[in-house]
Amino acid sequence: MQRAESMGVCSVTPNRSTLRPVGQTGLALPVLGFGSAHLGELYRRVPEPDAQATLNAAWEAGMRYFDTAPWYGRGLSEHRLGAFLRAKPRQDFLISTKVGRTLHRPSDPKIFDRAPWTGGLNFEVRFDYSYDGIMLAYEQSLQRLALDTVDMLFLHDLDPMFHGAATDDHLRQFAEGGMRALQDPITAEGVQERLAAYDAADAARVSAVIRREAGLEGALDQWIGLYHEVRETAATVPPPAPEEE
Repeated sequence: MQRAESMGVCSVTPNRSTLRPVGQTGLALPVLGFGSAHLGELYRRVPEPDAQATLNAAWEAGMRYFDTAPWYGRGLSEHRLGAFLRAKPRQDFLISTKVGRTLHRPSDPKIFDRAPWTGGLNFEVRFDYSYDGIMLAYEQSLQRLALDTVDMLFLHDLDPMFHGAATDDHLRQFAEGGMRALQDPITAEGVQERLAAYDAADAARVSAVIRREAGLEGALDQWIGLYHEVRETAATVPPPAPEEE
């Protein structure tokens, strides 16, 4: 980052040399970003002034990439991040959020359990990786963020840790509809770089398998096999050795 000091306030201009390309997407991200899960109050409640002060300190320090998700505080993280970024020039920051969950009013708000969040908001979460579910999650996020674009969408928690034996069903739901949602012109215009990042399998390889196969079912079986292969391979890779000082 390039900095200029004036009257004790740090003025920051993003330096393109600090950006790193994301695959072949055309998107470039800073080497360091701000993860906002803690603004959703997982372990303890965070007063609103503290949340906004934290975001302001990150901005003053030169942070220009922010990540959030509907799941973080059941919408609270997106609300807080959006309230802060809404007053910033849109071209001055990058933001990512996630799809796969939609938020809804609980049937009985008085007894609703927000766990595992200590605080957060009173919204029930539903997993939905279908076309309509992805589009709804995307629209809900834009409203909470008070933005009309994001730069990147992640497919969130399509993983056995969350779905157990139902994982393959969710994978099929995404392949049969959710993936198309990420290619929809409405979504593509809002996701500025048309980037959808998947948790386990590379999107281009998955799409190629589906297009090659004469039958969708065969392609889905290959994709699901690839998904589990990637997970098993990752589990056997040892962590990198610590760097010597």
